[in-house]
Amino acid sequence: MSTTRRSGPVLVLTLLLSGCLVRAGGSPETAPGSTLTAVSLGSPSPDAARVMELCAVAPHTEQVIGMALVPYARDVAKYARLTGGEIELQSDHPAWVVAFRGPIAYTTLSFSAGAVTAYDPVCVVVDGVRTVFVTSGTQFQDGTFVTAPPAPTPELALPTLAP
Repeated sequence: MSTTRRSGPVLVLTLLLSGCLVRAGGSPETAPGSTLTAVSLGSPSPDAARVMELCAVAPHTEQVIGMALVPYARDVAKYARLTGGEIELQSDHPAWVVAFRGPIAYTTLSFSAGAVTAYDPVCVVVDGVRTVFVTSGTQFQDGTFVTAPPAPTPELALPTLAP
């Protein structure tokens, strides 16, 4: 299986991934030096637990580099490696954000795409809609690899998962 490299904008898997609804809400404890609240892995709020399910946190807890509820979706790029121009985040609504490091496998709704592996994805849930932004690249089932252009380093950090 040969691998093809192509460059393009930050990849968005919104329509390819199964969409689910979740209500935005709070989390149990505040991370030191942050205005965002850390999410407890052992006892998350019901809303945080639903986001963890939507974003496939359970099988990848060691790869989660941060998770929180950001008050305004338009500010997500301040906390995660995104360009800041993502149309899905141009909103004053709250956004749950889960940032991963490394490869995460996703099943898509597209019969032609099948399963994809997203590298360093950022899963965002706004108004009950999950969007996965791929910040390093995506490998498709046929071996094709699409490289995302570099995104700036965020100016702020998401809190890591609390115990």
